[in-house]
Amino acid sequence: MNEIILTGNTSLGTTPLGRKTAAIIKLANNQIRDEKQIAVRVAEVDRDELATTAGFKNTAEWAGEFLDFSKSKVSRYVSIVNRFKFVKVTDEQGRDYWDIFTLSQLQEMLKATDEQLQQITPDMTVKAIREYLSYIDIQNNPETEDAMPDETETGDNDETETEDAAPDTTTPPVKEFDDITVALSYIKQFALEHDGSPVMFARAGDKFRVICDASVKATY
Repeated sequence: MNEIILTGNTSLGTTPLGRKTAAIIKLANNQIRDEKQIAVRVAEVDRDELATTAGFKNTAEWAGEFLDFSKSKVSRYVSIVNRFKFVKVTDEQGRDYWDIFTLSQLQEMLKATDEQLQQITPDMTVKAIREYLSYIDIQNNPETEDAMPDETETGDNDETETEDAAPDTTTPPVKEFDDITVALSYIKQFALEHDGSPVMFARAGDKFRVICDASVKATY
């Protein structure tokens, strides 16, 4: 985002909205920019209805006029802060999600349920979070799988390896990966090679575990 310059427009004066606007401009012009704090201030304006009280149609109109923020940026700030700051959300270790994740990560996590959030960790990149949630969405809504990019087929012989030809064993194939992107690539390839056969996917400590038999219950 470009630097915000205070142009001398003092029409907001020392009203609550005027003070909040000045605070945001100061944060934005700091050498070390704290975008999380900017997002909080914008969300506070929205929560407290300061913009509408001052005569603006909504928070986005005020932010567009005084801060040159787009409507999408304002909506993004408000949504993230409402989900992860105004309501305390913690992981299994009691760490506050607002503190341990970046704003970009939290933006991707807006799509996640509370249960899915527990599978996401700060070491995951924005891309990894996006791919994980996309995979979960496909598992929950199989009809969306057609929207996934096609993978290159690996060979005609693979098509003969159906579930009926699988080894007679009570323990399904299990693979563990250090990187979620690699794990998801494996899942996509497995599904292609086994005619869409379902798999289970879960976080296991610092690993990503894939079980190639969805009929087996995960216990970790």
